[in-house]
Amino acid sequence: MLGIPCQGPYVLGLGLTTFLCSKEIYVMEHEYYTGISILLMVVYAVKKFGPVIGQTLDKRIEVHFLCVFGALLAYTVFDGS
Repeated sequence: MLGIPCQGPYVLGLGLTTFLCSKEIYVMEHEYYTGISILLMVVYAVKKFGPVIGQTLDKRIEVHFLCVFGALLAYTVFDGS
């Protein structure tokens, strides 16, 4: 091999998709395109805002956990149990 990637399955998939669409075996209506556009927007939002939202939620969970655990620890220390 000369460093050329295996393109056989990709060409087969593209050819099969083209055949199915051209023979109207696989019919794409307006909701198909709506689904694709919504999927693209969701993927973009997750990639762009996901890490920031994840870090923010992790901090909030950590603060909440520390508050609950600290209160529980203070209760057991002062209660004498």
